[in-house]
Amino acid sequence: MIARVVSIAASCCGLAACGSDTVRHILDARDDSGIHRDAAIDSAASHTLIGSTVTATLYNPDLATILGGPASATVGQATPTFPNGTILGNSQFEIDIVSDRITYNPLQNVTYGAATFNGFVFQFTNAPTILGVTLDSTSNFTPTNITFTSNSVSINLSGNTVTTTSTAILDLQL
Repeated sequence: MIARVVSIAASCCGLAACGSDTVRHILDARDDSGIHRDAAIDSAASHTLIGSTVTATLYNPDLATILGGPASATVGQATPTFPNGTILGNSQFEIDIVSDRITYNPLQNVTYGAATFNGFVFQFTNAPTILGVTLDSTSNFTPTNITFTSNSVSINLSGNTVTTTSTAILDLQL
């Protein structure tokens, strides 16, 4: 069977470039007899973390030392994704992960210890490729460092002082 994907959205030059818009693609397939068989494929799911598995691990004082976790969850099954106590650490917090965003909310006033790395690594499986991560403008504190790979996001809180009203929101480009 010969198959090719034809985009009917002129502005879409590839699935990774589609953003969060739903783009319909047509699978134009011919079997060995030359008969055309068309099937529509909705590619919106490829631009969301919903349904993927996330494993969160808290590290301190470096990325070789696990302080809490790992804990795994399916994105979209619970709000918050990681309620307080799911990942044990030295302070109270909750983490929510939705379609393209990670929100970190401390539940107590605290200054995180200064270290090489004092924070979280979120590892995603069955998820779209992570192309970038930015701190959302509505965040009211800035983590020490934010890094990412194609399937993970790290947030380093080393030395940060937060209160119960602090929030860090990471916007993921998928």
